[in-house]
Amino acid sequence: MTLEALVDPVRSKGAIKRIAGGLGIHPEVLRAWVRQAEVDQGTRPGATTSDVDRVKKWRRYQR
Repeated sequence: MTLEALVDPVRSKGAIKRIAGGLGIHPEVLRAWVRQAEVDQGTRPGATTSDVDRVKKWRRYQR
């Protein structure tokens, strides 16, 4: 929902704040979720959720 709103130039201004308010969460939480979703989709550089999970499992195994 948020990613769609951010692509639409008419709805993008204030989209994070507006949608976060509707969901009852802080805008920075939603902004972080959007950033991670973009990484997972490959549209933003960074560690994907599956990469992070793999590293966590590996570290637990190493203990």
